[in-house]
Amino acid sequence: AGTYDAADKLLSMMAGLELYFRAGPVTFRAEALGRRTDLDPNAVGYKYVLVDAWFLKLGWYAEVDLELHRRFTLGLRSDGVHRLGEPIPGSDLSPSSGAQRQTVSGLFRFTENIAAKAGYELWTFTGVDYTVRHVGRVAVVVSY
Repeated sequence: AGTYDAADKLLSMMAGLELYFRAGPVTFRAEALGRRTDLDPNAVGYKYVLVDAWFLKLGWYAEVDLELHRRFTLGLRSDGVHRLGEPIPGSDLSPSSGAQRQTVSGLFRFTENIAAKAGYELWTFTGVDYTVRHVGRVAVVVSY
């Protein structure tokens, strides 16, 4: 936590959690992070007087990796970000807006250090005028 403006009056606070565990062929990872940030009520461009001069951003992900074979891992993931509070002047956001992504992927290991990964993502949005997105990804993974 701390102030972020030159006058040391506008506060920003952040907190988060993280979880990880592995049980045999299953690996689970998750994180959540929240940030509350004061808005400057004297900024030019607000349509009305701010009652709650702050906004809250929440971000998260949860992922499960299932090692189905020593060479093949299936991945399932959900992640997103959500913003609550008055948008800054000129923004297209609503007072409650966000994005969420659902992913399914497969990782095939050719060797210990070279793999191919393919995945599908479904993107959905709230509080903004964006359409649902479908994304496919293919990659070569090199590690050391």
